[in-house]
Amino acid sequence: MSVLILLPGQPGLPAATAIASGIRAALLTDWAFRVTVEMEHVDIARFQSSDVEERRLRTIYRSKYRNQRFDVIVAALPEPFRFVLRARDDLWPGTPVVVCGVDERSVRDLKPPPGFAVLTTRFDMEGTVRAALTLLPDTRHVALVGGASQPEQVYHDLIRQAVIRAGSVDVIDLTKLPIAGALARVSSLPEHTVIIQSSYQVDGDGRRFYGIDLVPHVSAAANRPVFTPLGLALGRGVVGGSIVEFEDIGRDAARMATQLLRGVAAPATLMPSLATATLRFDARQLARWRLDERRLPEDSQVFFRERTLWQQYRWHVAAAAGLIAAQATLIVTLLVQRRRRREAEAAAQRLLGQLAHFDRVARLGELASSLAHELNQPLTAILTSAQAAKRLLAKPEVDLEELRACIADVIDDDHRASEVIRHMRGLLKRTSVVTVPLALNDLAANTIGLVANDALSHAVTVEFRPAADLPVVHGDSVQIQQVILNLLTNAITAVAHEAPLNRSVTVWTAVTTAPWIELCVRDSGKGIPDADLGRIFEPFFTTNAEGLGMGLSISRTIIEAHNGRLLVENDPAGGATFRVQLRTDRPRRSPIPSSPATSSA
Repeated sequence: MSVLILLPGQPGLPAATAIASGIRAALLTDWAFRVTVEMEHVDIARFQSSDVEERRLRTIYRSKYRNQRFDVIVAALPEPFRFVLRARDDLWPGTPVVVCGVDERSVRDLKPPPGFAVLTTRFDMEGTVRAALTLLPDTRHVALVGGASQPEQVYHDLIRQAVIRAGSVDVIDLTKLPIAGALARVSSLPEHTVIIQSSYQVDGDGRRFYGIDLVPHVSAAANRPVFTPLGLALGRGVVGGSIVEFEDIGRDAARMATQLLRGVAAPATLMPSLATATLRFDARQLARWRLDERRLPEDSQVFFRERTLWQQYRWHVAAAAGLIAAQATLIVTLLVQRRRRREAEAAAQRLLGQLAHFDRVARLGELASSLAHELNQPLTAILTSAQAAKRLLAKPEVDLEELRACIADVIDDDHRASEVIRHMRGLLKRTSVVTVPLALNDLAANTIGLVANDALSHAVTVEFRPAADLPVVHGDSVQIQQVILNLLTNAITAVAHEAPLNRSVTVWTAVTTAPWIELCVRDSGKGIPDADLGRIFEPFFTTNAEGLGMGLSISRTIIEAHNGRLLVENDPAGGATFRVQLRTDRPRRSPIPSSPATSSA
C-alpha cells in the first residue's frame, strides 16, 4: 500500500515537518499494512503567478507518478488542501484524501467532496488570549505580532476577535511591519501589555521565514511577556498558551488514513480532529516575568521546570544517603568496638599483671631457703664484726683503726643484706611500671644470686658468661628480672634429676644483629619433646607435674610487650636453650601494666 503526503511550502517548514513526523510514526507502527510513504511539497502560494506554478506542478506529478497508484493521499495544512481539491480528479481520480491542519472556522461552510475526510482543528486563539489575561489581570493592551501574508491574516483576525470579546483591552497591530520594525516596537511597549505571536512566515517587506524562526528573536527583544497558540514555539522564549501540537494533528490524520486503507468510507461531513488544544506553559518564562503559577487554570501543563537535585538524581541521592548512613553506622560500630576492645585489652593487661605478680610471689616462695641463705651470710658477718668490735672495746687501750675496720665491715654487710631485701621486695611488691635503661648483665647477675642457694641445694652448677660492652636496653627491671628468674628456676628444675656430673645451667649475653641483644639460658637436661615445642608458651601447658603452666606464657607476653622475642630450641648435645632477645632502642609499646601500686612493709 502506498500513501502520498502533501505538505505546504518549501521543505523544512517546522509545522509541516512535525505533522509529517506524526503521520509517518503512526503509519509505520501499524504492521498490519506494508505501507510505503511518499512526500511532496506544494509550493504555490508564494509565487505571483500561482496558476502557472500550479500547472507546472501538475505536470511534474503526472509525469513522476504515472506508473504509481496511491491508496490514500494526506493533505496537511490549507495550501495542499486547496491544491488537492482542484487537482485530485485530474491526477489521482477516486483516491481517498485525508485533510488535516485546517482551522474549523475557515472551512465551516464547506461540504467535503466524495472521498474527502476533512479533519478540522480548532487553533485556540481565544484560549491563548484568555490565559494571558488570567495571568496578567491588569492588562490593557494586546500587541499582535505575526506575518503579513493573506493566509496568516486569517489567523490574526481570529486573535483580534478574541481580544475584542475579552472587552476593555485594545489591540496594538504589528503584523504589517518589517521584522526590524516589529522587533523595535516589541522592545518599547507600554506597561500592562502582553504580546500574542501568531504565524510569522512573511514580514511587511515580503521577506519570507520559516514558521517559528522569529519566535526566539521576538521573545528576546520583547519587554513584555509573549504568548502564542503555536505548539512548536513552546520552549523558545514564549510563556505559553492554549496550544495544539502539530505531531498530534499528524497522528490523528494517520488514524483516519488507516481506516480508509481498511476500506472504511470517508465521512460525508467535517470531522473534528482528536488533536485538541491544551494549556501549556514554560516554567522558565513564568519565572522570568514573575508570573504567579497559582493563577494558572487547574488543567494547565507546565514544562521545562527546573528540577531539584532530588528530582534529577533521586536514586543517586538515596543511594548516597544510604551509603553514608551505612558508613556512619559502621564507623560508630567500629568506634564502639574499638573502645570495648581497648577496655578489654586493658582489663586483660591488668589481669596479666596480677598473674605475673602472683607468679613472682610463688617463685620467691619456692626460693625461700635460698633467700634465707642469702640473708644469713651478711647477718652472720655483721654479728662477727659486732663481736670483734665489742672485744676491742673491752681492751684497756682501744685500737681505733681496728674498730673502724669492724664498723666498716658492719656497714658493708648491712648494705649487702639491704640489697637482698630490696630485690626481694621489688619482686614481691605491686609497683607501677617504670621504663628505664637496664644493664642486662647486672640484672642477670643479681637474679643468679637469688637462685644460687637453690642451685646449690640441687647440686646444680650455674655458669654466667657476660658479654663485654653490652648496650643498655629499655624496660621495666622487675618484669625483665621475673623472666630471667622464671627461666633459671625452670632450668634448675629440668636438670635436678640428672646425674650429679650433668647438672649444669649456662647463662650468657651477646650482641646479635643490630638493634638486638640477647640473654640465653641453656640447661643440660633431656630437652623438650619436639611435639611440645610449638605449645611450650601456651597458657597452662607444662611438662612439670607440679607446675601451673603459666610461667613461660607470662614471660613471652612480658618480652613481647617490650618489643622483644622469647625463643626456644633444643640443643643437639642435649637440653634446651631459651633466648630472650631485646632491642637496644626505645620500645614502641609500654610493658605490661601492673595492678595499682600498694605500700608494703
